[in-house]
Amino acid sequence: ITISLALAVIIFMWARGFIDETILKNGEDVENACRNVEFLADYDAESGDLVVENIADVPIYSFEIKEKSEGDIQIINDEVEGAEVGESKVLLNYNSGAEEIILTPILLGEDSASRKKWLCDDEFGQIIVL
Repeated sequence: ITISLALAVIIFMWARGFIDETILKNGEDVENACRNVEFLADYDAESGDLVVENIADVPIYSFEIKEKSEGDIQIINDEVEGAEVGESKVLLNYNSGAEEIILTPILLGEDSASRKKWLCDDEFGQIIVL
């Protein structure tokens, strides 16, 4: 019986590593919270400012910024400061020969032990044509 119990505990601990723990944002799965993210993004060509406004009721912890030029997509900043609910701000000053900038929101959620960042899928991001 002791050997069986020891094996069961070992198998349980081993299998636990394969199961992702759910990250929550405002009491719901963070993947669902990404659906509620809404923001406006704009690029001012004169000043080079990349501006966002959070128009939803979900705070955006950060943004991943990618540029697209000649069919190649490259991450130029994997984490800039986000925007609180209703906040409008300049993310960064950007000057490049890229064709597009892709902004993808990063939310801050919680699991049972700590806070964790969650990069939303690209479908929840915005493309800014330069």
